[in-house]
Amino acid sequence: MAADADAMEMRGLLRLRLPGGGPGANGGPEPEDVF
Repeated sequence: MAADADAMEMRGLLRLRLPGGGPGANGGPEPEDVF
C-alpha cells in the first residue's frame, strides 16, 4: 500500500505541473488520471 500511495503522490505532483491539470480538471491525457 505504501508503494501505491507514493506512486499516487508522484502522479499528483506531475499532474500539477501539467498545464490545465489539477483536481477537477480534465487535462490528463490518461483516463487513470481522472478519479
